[in-house]
Parts: sequence; C-alpha cells; structure tokens
Amino acid sequence: MARMNSSQSKVAAARPESISMRTTIPTFLAKKMNLDIGDTLNWDLDKIDGEWVMTIRKAKNASM
Repeated sequence: MARMNSSQSKVAAARPESISMRTTIPTFLAKKMNLDIGDTLNWDLDKIDGEWVMTIRKAKNASM
C-alpha cells in the first residue's frame, strides 16, 4: 500500500460480513491526544457551513 499523508487515513471494512468501518488514527494525532490502546473515544457530529464535521474526544474514565 502506498504511504499516505500523515494527516490522512483510509476507511476499510471492519469485517467482510459487517457494514461497520474502521480506520487508523495517525500517530501524531494519537500522541497529541495522549491515546493508549484500549482508550474509549466519544464521537460527535455537527453540520458547519453545510458540511458534516466529526469531533472526536478521548473519554474521561470511561470503559466500553
């Protein structure tokens, strides 16, 4: 696979039989957000100037 710009990631199928998707969090973003394996993320969706924008936050003391 070709190397991507460090601020981009590709969306892939989570599993062949699922409609869920997954992606990789670029290293510089994971470091900036102080993410560790097993951390929980909170996702929000807003429409700004007619464009859908996702906001991702590290959950505080949350587990799934």
